[in-house]
Amino acid sequence: MKTYFKTTFIWIGLSILTLVLWIVGLMIGNVIFPSDLMKASDEPGAGGLPIMLIICGLNTAAIIYFIHQSHQRCWQLVVTLSFAIFSIQYFMSQIETLWFNDSLKMELNSIWALVAGGAISSTLFSVLAVWITGNFKKGEQLISKGEMMPFSNTLTMTALMAIIIWPLIYFLAGYFIAWQFEEVRIYYSGSSEKASFLFMMKENIASHLYSFQVLRGILWTLIGLLVFRSIKGKWVGKGIVLALLLSIVGCSQLLLPNPIMPEPVRLAHLLETSLSGVVLGVGMAWLFARTSPKKTDMAIV
Repeated sequence: MKTYFKTTFIWIGLSILTLVLWIVGLMIGNVIFPSDLMKASDEPGAGGLPIMLIICGLNTAAIIYFIHQSHQRCWQLVVTLSFAIFSIQYFMSQIETLWFNDSLKMELNSIWALVAGGAISSTLFSVLAVWITGNFKKGEQLISKGEMMPFSNTLTMTALMAIIIWPLIYFLAGYFIAWQFEEVRIYYSGSSEKASFLFMMKENIASHLYSFQVLRGILWTLIGLLVFRSIKGKWVGKGIVLALLLSIVGCSQLLLPNPIMPEPVRLAHLLETSLSGVVLGVGMAWLFARTSPKKTDMAIV
């Protein structure tokens, strides 16, 4: 019972801290890259703050679970955590914003402000989260004694993930979830017409969107592999951590109304990206487990 209350208090405290650092990061990013970002953040109105608190609570819960499942400690955990949060929550989403910015029409300085502010808030939060959860204390740390994944295995796995698995998840979810909403089709194409999946794939290849997703697939593999190797236990548990990070930390911001996307488009993307995040997280864990060495003995230091 005592542990339960302690974890709850830590979760509440870190959730509030997440909100504070989120705002501070946006403010600093906006100073570095002056834009209308802070003004746009205020537009949701009075209902925006409760939604932001919900988002921060969800993100914090996923991150605390990751910290609990990690075998890393101290600054090694800080580096892994800050890189994972920044990459999943800010970098990977904003490079896609740049690709689709003809439709989104987002000010470039706002994108750079989000990325810069995200890097600052992710780093500060990671240091404080590791400290508050007691993982800066010197103690037992699990270190893998198993062999590193052979380079040839890494290349094969990355190619499989980037060229086939990630694009398949992305385009199937995009078409059979988001593209089924008429508002989404009008928003991105200017037409309510729903072409076939095969026709859309031909268009995606011709527009180089497929090539762009191959690049993102490589980046997702590198991010996922870093998180996977930092988590203790079997691949199913690692898959749960990855799924939570990708579906919650990576997508929960879409719960917040914004001036860029109409509500039906935003909610369609929330459903699409959260479900594909779960599939990607579990899929990566399964693939990594089968291309890694079978024996991964852990030593306590």
